[in-house]
Amino acid sequence: MHDVYVIGDGLVELAAALELAEVGLRVRIAPSAERATGDRPPQWDPDGEPDADGALAGLMNHAAAPLAASGPEQAGARPVSVAPDPVRLRGTRGGWAPQPEPAALGVPAVPLSERTIAILGNAGATRAYLDRVKPVLTVGKTHRFGDLVRSRMGRAALERLAQPLVRERFGVPAAEVDVAIAAPGLNEALTRVGSLSGAVLSLSERIVARETRVRPAGGWAELEAVLRERLALYGAEFAEHPVIGLSRIADAAAAGPGEADEADAAGGGTDAVTPGPAGVAGPDAAGPSEFPAGPAGLSGADAGAAAAAGEARWRIVEGAADRAPGSGAGAEGGLDVGPGAGAPIERLARAVVLAGAHDGSAVRDRIDVDVEPDAGLAGTDAVETVELPGGGAWSLRLRTPEPGRLRARFSGPARRSDAAAGEDAGAGDARLAELLDAAGLRRRGHGAVVREVVTAPAATVAEREARDADLEHRRAADPLRLEVGPRLHGGELAPAVADARLAAVLLRRRLTGIAD
Repeated sequence: MHDVYVIGDGLVELAAALELAEVGLRVRIAPSAERATGDRPPQWDPDGEPDADGALAGLMNHAAAPLAASGPEQAGARPVSVAPDPVRLRGTRGGWAPQPEPAALGVPAVPLSERTIAILGNAGATRAYLDRVKPVLTVGKTHRFGDLVRSRMGRAALERLAQPLVRERFGVPAAEVDVAIAAPGLNEALTRVGSLSGAVLSLSERIVARETRVRPAGGWAELEAVLRERLALYGAEFAEHPVIGLSRIADAAAAGPGEADEADAAGGGTDAVTPGPAGVAGPDAAGPSEFPAGPAGLSGADAGAAAAAGEARWRIVEGAADRAPGSGAGAEGGLDVGPGAGAPIERLARAVVLAGAHDGSAVRDRIDVDVEPDAGLAGTDAVETVELPGGGAWSLRLRTPEPGRLRARFSGPARRSDAAAGEDAGAGDARLAELLDAAGLRRRGHGAVVREVVTAPAATVAEREARDADLEHRRAADPLRLEVGPRLHGGELAPAVADARLAAVLLRRRLTGIAD
């Protein structure tokens, strides 16, 4: 039996596993369904991820540090800070112009700078400058970012400077984003300074620190490899196959069959979970209530005896994950996650750590594709909003990953994950063609098109608090089932890592008897 079974081997899961293994707990880690089948796992930006509170840098330094005073350092895991680069936005004449700096999500600290005038024009920049002389009549009362920018600096500043960056980050218009979310501290600085541009200037150092990114010196794959190596040194096991079944063992060692059945029916007994293409779903997912044991596993009777004699609370089944029949390489179809060659293997654990699902939270569709290069964008990202003829606003970021290559990323509007099904391949191709046409771009060659659904960050304080309260409630209801991952934190890696490490520390205190 294992103390903790970790379902998923992404960066966040490995960070949680390390906190558990370091104190001597018996940890076993299964790969995610994506990795097991060769699909594309979540990709972190090679140029770095935001790390406002230093959570990622802390993990990297921890992984890089030698275990002994004379031991070797893992230099590839050391953090490298990447200062934010200004993007290009559409100017008054339709061309690209550099974003003004300093700025807070496009809001300029210097309304009459050359860069601001290049994007807003003389009239728009002059209107933005009136912010400096306009009295603060509603001190701390403007809660929405779009309303604040429009009232202080005018519609041109909102639509040309702020709106493209806000839509790209949150998937909703600026009028639906709280100031406290978009630019923490901005309303308070406005009250203190008396102008929006002055508030941005007073917060410029804090804004730069918040927008600065961090990456491992050797890349994200190197950091994962270092974490795996360290986990192995602490005795952690790595499963070859992903988990194809997960169920809670009824806490009824002394109960008769009838009582156990009643507990199951009431939701207090076996909690079956079947993993899907993106990993293991939440406890409400449909799945089999019994799993066959493989030659090296436990039979149902043996598992029950072990659970009654020990502290096992979870039954986990490992098995090969195969592609759905008829789905060739690069197909959009899902995965047939089930037993492949050989029988499934059943294992027991006191606790489980698994990747949290979207569960009705806000998500966005994202499409990456190569397009014909634009000489004016060499080495500099550009951002704009693309309006589709049939309605709907998508964000477009153009990036030059290498000389002579231009990559377009289209990010759709935020929607609830349970509100719409994914598009089939034909519909997806039609949508891509529509986006390229609306943006005036041409696809280059026949390179890979990457389509994925990503979590959208909370746009309001109320949304963030509700999300956090829901996660806290689920963890309190079942302390031995720990959900972690970016999906629980608006798709952001740094808060997901910070939360997973802290939650793992609390779990290990419970498992080692330090806390109830």
